[in-house]
Amino acid sequence: MVFRFAVRNDSCMSSQWRIWINQKDDLYIAPRNIGHLLKASLHASNQYHFAFSKEYFDSGNIENADETRFLGVNQVSVAEDRMQIVFYICIVLTDLTAPVEAVNNCTMIDCNGKTGTFVLKLVHVPNIPKYADMESTTTPNFLHEFILSTGNRVILAWSIDDKVSVIETSKQIELGDIRNDEYTKKVTMCMVGNHAASYIEHK
Repeated sequence: MVFRFAVRNDSCMSSQWRIWINQKDDLYIAPRNIGHLLKASLHASNQYHFAFSKEYFDSGNIENADETRFLGVNQVSVAEDRMQIVFYICIVLTDLTAPVEAVNNCTMIDCNGKTGTFVLKLVHVPNIPKYADMESTTTPNFLHEFILSTGNRVILAWSIDDKVSVIETSKQIELGDIRNDEYTKKVTMCMVGNHAASYIEHK
């Protein structure tokens, strides 16, 4: 189960992002250009991992590499009695400089010249009676839905916010360039308490 998206604002666009879930119900997130190098994940064990891919870590191409490929590990509390945001992807719209390019098998979200920060929220919905009749597609700005083997769901929905508090966090990992030398963008991974984590695309 894979979902891909990118954000367009006037003549500029973000990186292409990939979100997928494996057969173990582990959820993975990565910008396309560096997905083979590192990714974020939320596992069925309720652990967040920010990690280099095993192949890249074993390649010996990482300067000053630690003994482990994991940049961050955090145990989280995923509620089973209510909906909960478990991940954010935040894209600062005024930082977009790369020109729009053709994309295949990728949902393009047009922000129509807005300022602020595009925020994609990944919302975990437990498989309990009070949500049994909830139609995911009625969620405002609904994008996609993953259905887990447990019957729980992860709904993707977006908004544009003037200020995003998740950017201001003490646990940040700068990951570097995700496009090319001419249109450099940074991605920062953030731990947000014990309940959510985020990727931020910015200058």
